[in-house]
Amino acid sequence: MDSASEKLARLQHAASQYQHELSLHAPQDQEVAAVLRNLTPLLSAIAQGRIVPPAAGLYDEQFHSEHPRYGGGTPIFSAEASFVSAILDWRSKAWFPK
Repeated sequence: MDSASEKLARLQHAASQYQHELSLHAPQDQEVAAVLRNLTPLLSAIAQGRIVPPAAGLYDEQFHSEHPRYGGGTPIFSAEASFVSAILDWRSKAWFPK
């Protein structure tokens, strides 16, 4: 089982990658800009180490697999999936593939 510091490092990395992908798309997409604006406090708290996984209820998925521009297989969807996995600490769940 991963230590709390490993979980935090994984979450911080995933949050950073997700923020990066959002930042790339925000200038040309108002929806993404709004998501980034709304998530900035959470992403900042994660970067500062104030949120340690599992942290359920802090994030609701934004870019579902059927999203027309950001669906499955796109970089922004993949970054979000990694972020969700890290914040909910899916790796520690029995059903997560080892």
